[in-house]
Amino acid sequence: MADSPSIEIVVSCLNQRQWIGAAIASVLAQSSPRIRCHVVDGGSTDGSQEALQEFAGRAELYFCASTEQQVETLNRVFTQTQGDIMAWLDAGDRLCPWACDTVSTVFRNCHSICWLIGGIPVQWTRSQFVITQNPLDGFSHDTFLRGRNLKSGPDYRYALPRAGIFWRRALWEQSGASVKTSLAHAGDFELWTRFWRHSDLVTLKLPLGGAASDAPPPDQEYWNEAARFLRRDDAFGINWLYHARARLLRLAPRLAPRFATRARFVRLTVNAEDCVTYWRTIV
Repeated sequence: MADSPSIEIVVSCLNQRQWIGAAIASVLAQSSPRIRCHVVDGGSTDGSQEALQEFAGRAELYFCASTEQQVETLNRVFTQTQGDIMAWLDAGDRLCPWACDTVSTVFRNCHSICWLIGGIPVQWTRSQFVITQNPLDGFSHDTFLRGRNLKSGPDYRYALPRAGIFWRRALWEQSGASVKTSLAHAGDFELWTRFWRHSDLVTLKLPLGGAASDAPPPDQEYWNEAARFLRRDDAFGINWLYHARARLLRLAPRLAPRFATRARFVRLTVNAEDCVTYWRTIV
Protein backbone atom coordinates (compact mmCIF):
# COMPACT_ATOMS: atom_id res chain seq x y z
CA MET A 1 0.00 0.00 0.00
CA ALA A 2 1.53 3.30 -1.12
CA ASP A 3 0.61 5.23 2.02
CA SER A 4 1.80 2.55 4.45
CA PRO A 5 4.16 4.03 7.05
CA SER A 6 7.75 2.81 7.01
CA ILE A 7 8.84 0.63 9.96
CA GLU A 8 12.34 0.25 11.39
CA ILE A 9 12.93 -2.65 13.79
CA VAL A 10 16.12 -3.00 15.84
CA VAL A 11 17.01 -6.39 17.33
CA SER A 12 19.61 -6.59 20.11
CA CYS A 13 21.58 -9.79 20.73
CA LEU A 14 24.15 -11.01 23.24
CA ASN A 15 25.06 -14.71 23.31
CA GLN A 16 21.64 -15.81 22.04
CA ARG A 17 22.54 -17.94 19.04
CA GLN A 18 19.72 -20.36 19.82
CA TRP A 19 17.01 -17.72 19.26
CA ILE A 20 18.39 -14.87 17.14
CA GLY A 21 17.69 -16.51 13.78
CA ALA A 22 13.98 -16.93 14.50
CA ALA A 23 13.73 -13.34 15.75
CA ILE A 24 15.19 -11.92 12.54
CA ALA A 25 13.16 -14.31 10.38
CA SER A 26 9.94 -13.12 12.03
CA VAL A 27 10.79 -9.55 11.02
CA LEU A 28 11.81 -10.43 7.46
CA ALA A 29 8.62 -12.49 7.01
CA GLN A 30 6.35 -9.48 7.55
CA SER A 31 4.20 -8.73 4.52
CA SER A 32 4.20 -4.97 5.04
CA PRO A 33 6.38 -3.63 2.19
CA ARG A 34 8.31 -0.86 3.96
CA ILE A 35 10.27 -2.62 6.73
CA ARG A 36 13.96 -2.52 7.59
CA CYS A 37 15.63 -4.80 10.13
CA HIS A 38 18.76 -3.83 12.07
CA VAL A 39 20.64 -6.25 14.36
CA VAL A 40 23.08 -5.08 17.04
CA ASP A 41 25.29 -7.75 18.63
CA GLY A 42 26.98 -6.80 21.89
CA GLY A 43 30.09 -8.94 21.63
CA SER A 44 28.66 -12.47 21.56
CA THR A 45 31.09 -15.38 22.02
CA ASP A 46 28.66 -18.28 21.53
CA GLY A 47 28.58 -18.25 17.72
CA SER A 48 25.78 -15.69 17.40
CA GLN A 49 27.93 -13.46 15.20
CA GLU A 50 28.62 -16.30 12.80
CA ALA A 51 24.90 -17.19 12.71
CA LEU A 52 24.05 -13.59 11.86
CA GLN A 53 26.04 -13.80 8.64
CA GLU A 54 23.19 -15.86 7.20
CA PHE A 55 21.13 -12.66 7.14
CA ALA A 56 23.76 -10.38 5.61
CA GLY A 57 22.15 -8.41 2.81
CA ARG A 58 18.64 -8.86 4.21
CA ALA A 59 19.25 -7.25 7.60
CA GLU A 60 21.76 -4.58 8.55
CA LEU A 61 24.29 -6.06 11.00
CA TYR A 62 26.32 -4.22 13.64
CA PHE A 63 28.94 -5.89 15.84
CA CYS A 64 30.21 -4.39 19.10
CA ALA A 65 33.13 -5.34 21.31
CA SER A 66 31.20 -5.07 24.60
CA THR A 67 27.76 -4.59 26.13
CA GLU A 68 28.71 -0.97 26.90
CA GLN A 69 29.35 -0.36 23.23
CA GLN A 70 26.09 -2.11 22.39
CA VAL A 71 24.01 0.63 24.04
CA GLU A 72 26.00 3.30 22.20
CA THR A 73 25.55 1.42 18.92
CA LEU A 74 21.84 1.02 19.57
CA ASN A 75 21.57 4.78 19.91
CA ARG A 76 23.55 5.30 16.70
CA VAL A 77 21.38 2.84 14.80
CA PHE A 78 18.15 4.34 16.12
CA THR A 79 19.44 7.78 15.13
CA GLN A 80 20.26 6.62 11.60
CA THR A 81 16.83 5.11 11.03
CA GLN A 82 14.28 7.20 9.19
CA GLY A 83 11.12 5.11 9.52
CA ASP A 84 7.80 6.52 10.65
CA ILE A 85 7.38 3.69 13.19
CA MET A 86 10.04 2.10 15.41
CA ALA A 87 10.36 -1.06 17.50
CA TRP A 88 13.04 -2.76 19.59
CA LEU A 89 13.19 -6.53 19.99
CA ASP A 90 15.41 -8.85 21.98
CA ALA A 91 16.96 -11.90 20.32
CA GLY A 92 14.47 -14.15 22.10
CA ASP A 93 11.46 -12.20 20.80
CA ARG A 94 9.36 -12.79 17.70
CA LEU A 95 6.69 -10.91 15.81
CA CYS A 96 3.39 -12.40 14.74
CA PRO A 97 3.11 -12.58 10.92
CA TRP A 98 0.39 -9.91 10.84
CA ALA A 99 2.08 -7.54 13.33
CA CYS A 100 3.46 -4.85 11.02
CA ASP A 101 0.40 -4.76 8.75
CA THR A 102 -1.82 -4.33 11.80
CA VAL A 103 0.40 -1.69 13.36
CA SER A 104 0.55 0.22 10.07
CA THR A 105 -3.24 0.26 9.86
CA VAL A 106 -3.61 1.54 13.42
CA PHE A 107 -1.01 4.30 13.10
CA ARG A 108 -2.27 5.33 9.67
CA ASN A 109 -5.86 5.73 10.84
CA CYS A 110 -5.46 6.76 14.50
CA HIS A 111 -3.23 9.82 14.51
CA SER A 112 -3.66 10.40 18.24
CA ILE A 113 -1.92 7.10 19.07
CA CYS A 114 1.84 7.55 19.61
CA TRP A 115 2.76 4.13 20.99
CA LEU A 116 0.98 0.82 20.88
CA ILE A 117 1.21 -2.62 22.47
CA GLY A 118 -0.38 -5.95 21.58
CA GLY A 119 -2.77 -6.87 24.37
CA ILE A 120 -2.50 -10.67 24.06
CA PRO A 121 1.06 -11.92 24.74
CA VAL A 122 2.11 -15.13 23.00
CA GLN A 123 4.92 -17.65 23.35
CA TRP A 124 6.52 -19.94 20.79
CA THR A 125 7.37 -23.45 21.93
CA ARG A 126 10.40 -25.40 20.70
CA SER A 127 8.02 -27.21 18.31
CA GLN A 128 6.93 -23.81 16.92
CA PHE A 129 3.46 -24.00 18.41
CA VAL A 130 2.03 -20.63 19.45
CA ILE A 131 0.55 -20.39 22.93
CA THR A 132 -1.57 -17.37 23.87
CA GLN A 133 -1.39 -16.02 27.39
CA ASN A 134 -3.93 -14.11 29.47
CA PRO A 135 -5.01 -10.82 27.86
CA LEU A 136 -3.50 -7.69 29.38
CA ASP A 137 -6.03 -5.40 31.05
CA GLY A 138 -4.25 -2.21 30.01
CA PHE A 139 -1.63 0.26 31.17
CA SER A 140 -1.67 3.73 32.67
CA HIS A 141 1.01 6.25 33.58
CA ASP A 142 -0.12 6.35 37.18
CA THR A 143 0.00 2.59 37.78
CA PHE A 144 3.23 2.16 35.82
CA LEU A 145 5.08 4.65 38.02
CA ARG A 146 3.73 3.00 41.16
CA GLY A 147 5.07 -0.43 40.27
CA ARG A 148 2.21 -2.28 38.59
CA ASN A 149 4.62 -3.34 35.82
CA LEU A 150 7.72 -3.61 38.02
CA LYS A 151 8.37 -7.16 39.19
CA SER A 152 9.62 -6.02 42.59
CA GLY A 153 6.74 -3.55 43.00
CA PRO A 154 4.13 -4.11 45.74
CA ASP A 155 1.26 -4.18 43.21
CA TYR A 156 3.01 -6.04 40.38
CA ARG A 157 0.62 -7.53 37.81
CA TYR A 158 2.73 -8.15 34.69
CA ALA A 159 5.71 -6.72 32.86
CA LEU A 160 5.62 -4.40 29.91
CA PRO A 161 6.92 -6.76 27.19
CA ARG A 162 9.27 -5.22 24.64
CA ALA A 163 8.02 -7.53 21.89
CA GLY A 164 4.80 -6.08 20.55
CA ILE A 165 5.52 -2.43 21.40
CA PHE A 166 5.70 0.01 18.48
CA TRP A 167 6.04 3.78 18.59
CA ARG A 168 6.06 6.78 16.29
CA ARG A 169 9.36 8.43 15.47
CA ALA A 170 7.91 11.74 16.66
CA LEU A 171 7.48 10.30 20.17
CA TRP A 172 11.05 8.96 20.13
CA GLU A 173 12.39 12.41 19.22
CA GLN A 174 10.14 14.16 21.72
CA SER A 175 11.44 11.84 24.45
CA GLY A 176 15.13 12.53 23.88
CA ALA A 177 15.89 10.20 20.95
CA SER A 178 18.22 7.90 22.87
CA VAL A 179 18.48 4.92 25.19
CA LYS A 180 20.02 5.87 28.53
CA THR A 181 23.64 4.72 28.43
CA SER A 182 24.05 4.75 32.24
CA LEU A 183 21.64 1.82 32.57
CA ALA A 184 23.28 -1.48 31.66
CA HIS A 185 20.14 -3.63 31.81
CA ALA A 186 16.85 -1.72 32.00
CA GLY A 187 17.29 0.84 29.24
CA ASP A 188 13.92 -0.03 27.72
CA PHE A 189 12.13 0.40 31.06
CA GLU A 190 13.58 3.89 31.42
CA LEU A 191 12.62 4.69 27.83
CA TRP A 192 8.99 3.73 28.52
CA THR A 193 9.02 6.13 31.47
CA ARG A 194 9.97 8.99 29.17
CA PHE A 195 7.33 7.96 26.62
CA TRP A 196 4.69 8.12 29.36
CA ARG A 197 5.46 11.79 29.96
CA HIS A 198 4.17 12.62 26.49
CA SER A 199 1.55 10.03 25.56
CA ASP A 200 -0.63 7.19 26.84
CA LEU A 201 0.32 3.65 25.87
CA VAL A 202 -2.59 2.22 23.89
CA THR A 203 -3.46 -1.49 24.06
CA LEU A 204 -4.71 -3.38 21.01
CA LYS A 205 -6.60 -6.55 21.93
CA LEU A 206 -4.65 -8.63 19.41
CA PRO A 207 -1.33 -10.48 19.67
CA LEU A 208 1.52 -8.64 17.95
CA GLY A 209 4.55 -10.44 19.35
CA GLY A 210 6.02 -12.48 22.13
CA ALA A 211 9.01 -14.59 23.05
CA ALA A 212 10.31 -18.11 22.67
CA SER A 213 9.14 -20.15 25.65
CA ASP A 214 12.71 -21.17 26.50
CA ALA A 215 14.28 -17.73 25.97
CA PRO A 216 15.65 -16.15 29.16
CA PRO A 217 13.33 -13.48 30.62
CA PRO A 218 14.65 -10.25 32.15
CA ASP A 219 16.86 -11.25 35.07
CA GLN A 220 16.98 -9.91 38.60
CA GLU A 221 19.64 -7.36 37.67
CA TYR A 222 17.18 -5.90 35.18
CA TRP A 223 14.42 -5.54 37.77
CA ASN A 224 16.78 -4.21 40.43
CA GLU A 225 18.05 -1.54 38.04
CA ALA A 226 14.51 -0.60 37.01
CA ALA A 227 13.47 -0.27 40.66
CA ARG A 228 16.53 1.86 41.50
CA PHE A 229 15.76 4.14 38.59
CA LEU A 230 12.16 4.70 39.66
CA ARG A 231 13.11 5.32 43.30
CA ARG A 232 15.88 7.72 42.30
CA ASP A 233 13.44 9.70 40.22
CA ASP A 234 10.85 9.68 43.04
CA ALA A 235 8.46 7.95 40.66
CA PHE A 236 8.00 4.83 42.77
CA GLY A 237 7.52 4.40 46.46
CA ILE A 238 5.23 3.17 49.20
CA ASN A 239 2.12 5.28 48.77
CA TRP A 240 -0.27 4.03 51.43
CA LEU A 241 -3.26 5.84 49.94
CA TYR A 242 -2.71 4.34 46.49
CA HIS A 243 -2.29 0.80 47.81
CA ALA A 244 -5.31 1.14 50.10
CA ARG A 245 -7.36 2.30 47.13
CA ALA A 246 -6.11 -0.63 45.03
CA ARG A 247 -7.10 -3.15 47.70
CA LEU A 248 -10.51 -1.51 48.11
CA LEU A 249 -11.24 -1.68 44.39
CA ARG A 250 -10.29 -5.34 44.22
CA LEU A 251 -12.82 -6.05 46.98
CA ALA A 252 -15.48 -3.70 45.60
CA PRO A 253 -15.05 -3.51 41.80
CA ARG A 254 -18.28 -1.50 41.44
CA LEU A 255 -16.38 1.49 42.78
CA ALA A 256 -13.87 1.31 39.92
CA PRO A 257 -15.52 3.93 37.67
CA ARG A 258 -15.15 6.50 40.45
CA PHE A 259 -11.70 5.72 41.82
CA ALA A 260 -9.70 3.53 39.41
CA THR A 261 -7.19 4.67 36.82
CA ARG A 262 -8.13 4.67 33.16
CA ALA A 263 -6.27 2.73 30.46
CA ARG A 264 -6.62 3.47 26.76
CA PHE A 265 -7.46 0.79 24.17
CA VAL A 266 -7.96 0.63 20.42
CA ARG A 267 -9.93 -1.79 18.25
CA LEU A 268 -10.07 -2.22 14.49
CA THR A 269 -13.36 -2.06 12.66
CA VAL A 270 -14.65 -5.08 10.76
CA ASN A 271 -13.19 -3.99 7.43
CA ALA A 272 -9.88 -3.04 9.13
CA GLU A 273 -9.98 0.36 7.45
CA ASP A 274 -10.59 2.34 10.60
CA CYS A 275 -10.02 2.08 14.34
CA VAL A 276 -11.83 3.19 17.45
CA THR A 277 -10.22 4.15 20.75
CA TYR A 278 -11.88 3.72 24.12
CA TRP A 279 -11.04 3.73 27.83
CA ARG A 280 -11.31 1.10 30.55
CA THR A 281 -10.65 1.33 34.26
CA ILE A 282 -7.84 -0.68 35.84
CA VAL A 283 -6.74 -1.20 39.43
